[in-house]
Amino acid sequence: LRIIISSYMQAEDNDKSTNKSKKAKSDSNAIKKPRSKWILYCAEHRETAVRENPHLTFTEVARLMAERYKNVDPIENQRLDELVKKDKERYQAELIARGPVTSTTHAASNSVNLNISTELVFPLARIKRIAKLDNEVRSLSKESVVVLTKAAELFIGFLANKVAHTAALRGTRTLKDTDVYHTIHSVEVLDFLRLDFPRRLLTSVVSTGNNHTNNTS
Repeated sequence: LRIIISSYMQAEDNDKSTNKSKKAKSDSNAIKKPRSKWILYCAEHRETAVRENPHLTFTEVARLMAERYKNVDPIENQRLDELVKKDKERYQAELIARGPVTSTTHAASNSVNLNISTELVFPLARIKRIAKLDNEVRSLSKESVVVLTKAAELFIGFLANKVAHTAALRGTRTLKDTDVYHTIHSVEVLDFLRLDFPRRLLTSVVSTGNNHTNNTS
């Protein structure tokens, strides 16, 4: 994580201030892609599933949600289909309203892709051990471990970039645990982590940090 954060922050230092402002403007104008029926179902019911089964792990909750989703009644299924249809219509309408994508936007996207290293940083053996903590995972091929490792690196890189941006808004390059909490609760695509990082824990983290500062002083 430290290596990836450093690489992202180093890349930001090499960018010109004009490019930063353009990127920020592009991110703020990004159109939210339409959500699938599964995503909409989880958004509505996952919190209830976690509240009813506080003893279940993240993976077990996902398995429970999948089972409930398979057995959803016809009326609920039709309602979800309507929500999917409306979200697709909303997306198409926003695309039309925005107009064609400029070459500047394509250049920005390409520059981001070029910054993604093709070399793996995380040790494959450790990722394999973590994956096999799931009781349902009996074996992993070498190729699947490589894919999992790369996916983990890309996700941590994405999260680190967003957390670094949150810290930058505070005017500092020092990342704190509170920055992670604020990022999870402000970036929409990270909403699946919010139940595991609730706001009440953020308050606890802030209080602990303040007590530590007072004791140090």
